Amino acid sequence: MLRSLVFALAATALILGCSPDPTSMTRPGGKLEITLKRVAYTDPQQGVLHTDQNTGFLGQSGSQIEGLRLPPNIKRTTGFSLTLGFTASLGHDEPLPYQGSYFGVMASTDGKGSSDRLWIDWDKDGNLSPGEEATLLTPRNAEVRIFRANGLPKAIAKSGLLVAIEGQFVRGYPDSRYEGEANFDGKLYSLAVIDTNLDNRITVSSGWLGSGDTLLVDYNRDGAFEAGGDKPMAKAGVENQSLVSSVLMPDGRYYVPSPSTDMTRLTLTPDPTPTGDVKLTPDFNGMCDLRQGNNYLAVPVVKGVLRLHTGIYDVASLPYYRTDSHGGNWLLDVRALPQLRSINVSPDNEVQLKSGPPFQILANSRMEGSQCGLEAWIVDRGSSYVTVDGGPDGRMPDGPEYTLTDPRGRVVSQGRMKFWLYCYAAGWNPAGHPKGKYKLDVTYDLPLFGALHGSCDVVVS
Repeated sequence: MLRSLVFALAATALILGCSPDPTSMTRPGGKLEITLKRVAYTDPQQGVLHTDQNTGFLGQSGSQIEGLRLPPNIKRTTGFSLTLGFTASLGHDEPLPYQGSYFGVMASTDGKGSSDRLWIDWDKDGNLSPGEEATLLTPRNAEVRIFRANGLPKAIAKSGLLVAIEGQFVRGYPDSRYEGEANFDGKLYSLAVIDTNLDNRITVSSGWLGSGDTLLVDYNRDGAFEAGGDKPMAKAGVENQSLVSSVLMPDGRYYVPSPSTDMTRLTLTPDPTPTGDVKLTPDFNGMCDLRQGNNYLAVPVVKGVLRLHTGIYDVASLPYYRTDSHGGNWLLDVRALPQLRSINVSPDNEVQLKSGPPFQILANSRMEGSQCGLEAWIVDRGSSYVTVDGGPDGRMPDGPEYTLTDPRGRVVSQGRMKFWLYCYAAGWNPAGHPKGKYKLDVTYDLPLFGALHGSCDVVVS
């Protein structure tokens, strides 16, 4: 009898479109109640791409670092700082008990090779005690070395802290995320929230420059969060965004997030604010940076459609994601430079934004004292500057090749330009060369868009 009753209840739940123990359920008014469960990273590198807010730098010096008392027999030390505790958020602006910069030291066990030991002076007593030594989780020669911090202040001990060393950057981030599921238009999507600012609560921010936590949404339902450390950076798309006061979900609707204080539930309430669409080509897919008055926003562009609340915005940058003929993934950033582009979004007026391919190279030169700067800019059909943020290996590719010839056609300089701000550049010293009109030729050959060519005159007077 009891078994029959259980089957009957389960069948009724399926008929009603939910499971007997739903992770998310719809409440009256269209609200979604999402149950969250803390899940530790099985691979510590999964969280590296969530760490922009908590940063510091290696190789620093100063009284705070030079005054640290080291454990005995430590060789080849490198000082660093790590800043934690950002609080510019909605409703949680009180100072955090651990807010500020912490100082530490990295060292090599044998005085050779890469550093494999790390201490952070958590109690700020100037003494690096054995209890403050972090645990190395990756090989000592790894490109990104990750440590588990020990001796944490009680205020952040709940979250747990991983420290990643990449080049000269030091990044701190939690060792876990809070996962759940939600049903949008009859389809189940995985979501996760990361306590990015390490304040032991889910923090909602007013904009992308605030300190809201990170929201992950598995838009393509493939079981992984893009740009969440699960995939190469060149596949960064709409699945990693800031948890702001109104978030766009896979059903194309905006919702107002409301987290529980114990981080076990997230309520999404439909946002009644009218919206309108901005149309681009389908290759635009990712987070678009916008400015509205003094507020800065990051909003997903999904398959070439940017859905926004009604109003006037300035477009700061647009993500352009494309797969080349060899199956390689590329991520470009279309900057709103040399000038911002303004768009007026309304429900009854679809905005067409001229941007994207074809791309071209604009070559330029300028004198700086006795040096001549040689420059190349990638621009799109809307005359906006474009940067190639990542190729199939997740890295920024090498710059374009250039050749500078004198008035007789003889080569006086050639090589590869290096990325500098929003363009590629190289230097040339015209001293000892005759006056006249030189020619700069630039070629950028990438599988993404083939060979781009640009040229300009360089006048030596």
